[in-house]
Amino acid sequence: MVQEQEQQRDQVRQVVVDTPVDFYRAASEPVQWEPLALARTAGSSASSAFYSNVVYPLRELALQCGGAHVRMPFPRELLVTVNHTHKMHRSDQQRRLKGVYVLLVAERAASESTGDGRGGEGGGGGVECVVVSLAEAESIRCLLMSGAGGAALPGVSLTSTAGLWLTSRTPAFAPAHPFHCLVQSARFFNCEFRLDREQVILILHALASAPESERRAFFEELMRCRRRSTSWVGTAVAQVFNHADEAHLRQIHATSLKVREWVAAAHPSIFAAFQALDADRDGWVACADLERALLAQSAVPFTRAEVAELMRHADDTGGGFLSMRQFAAHFANEADLAHEKRLAVRASPRRPAADGGGGGR
Repeated sequence: MVQEQEQQRDQVRQVVVDTPVDFYRAASEPVQWEPLALARTAGSSASSAFYSNVVYPLRELALQCGGAHVRMPFPRELLVTVNHTHKMHRSDQQRRLKGVYVLLVAERAASESTGDGRGGEGGGGGVECVVVSLAEAESIRCLLMSGAGGAALPGVSLTSTAGLWLTSRTPAFAPAHPFHCLVQSARFFNCEFRLDREQVILILHALASAPESERRAFFEELMRCRRRSTSWVGTAVAQVFNHADEAHLRQIHATSLKVREWVAAAHPSIFAAFQALDADRDGWVACADLERALLAQSAVPFTRAEVAELMRHADDTGGGFLSMRQFAAHFANEADLAHEKRLAVRASPRRPAADGGGGGR
């Protein structure tokens, strides 16, 4: 009996091994390409083949969603290799999208040609960032770290999306350089949530031509393609879907600062302000009540339009109410946040002391 069961298990294993799995991939083997194409000698065949067969602008990536193809107008200088991401992807395919960890940074002078008709911009030179696979990144890194390879590829370096340079050459880009916009766009493509205000502004600048609803639809489809179920609601990346552009974000931020000024003048703490507005003590503040309170006071002037827009932004769930967490996230100052953090630490349960060895009272 035991021998028959073992034979049946062996047959099942063999069936599993022999069953072909239709993984979604551009080709059975990675596309091979010549690293010297990165030098982009004007009119060279290697450079032309590189831009025709190996990389493509990330804005050309199409995610199939409900029979439609969803694209995002990423900057033209943000590219991706076909070994990392194929031009067409569906969330129901077995092969998920790869994570974005390494960017190839290629600086070019204004007189250089990329081989596809895109030359340097503005007379001051430019930069391209290419999303590469980890295998490609390691091969390029080894080449750049060798003396001959580094000399043959001037202006080429590797960086992580976290800002760590992976090669001996470490360019120093000014804060306003387009390079930073490309990096944050790559992080958006990687479905990252943790962004500071300046990073959100860079993404808004990069995707300004896309409506907020299209940004959200593209991001959610990316999440499905990466098999990620974590909710982005309430995180920093939600601002990309709530603001049309950088100017709108700065406008909302200015109005939020005025609310903070009113809270500081009228209440001893952010918690006291929330309790004063939470008349029925159910742990929620109605946006309509907050709107009436802001328009009724005269210490800090508000217009009805800016208050209405602020409420639309603060109520990121669309329920018409703000929790204490939402209220503090938008209107608390640094002192209030530090105080609330200290209270939370004090209220957290302490680990009981180990028994024995010390004696008791």
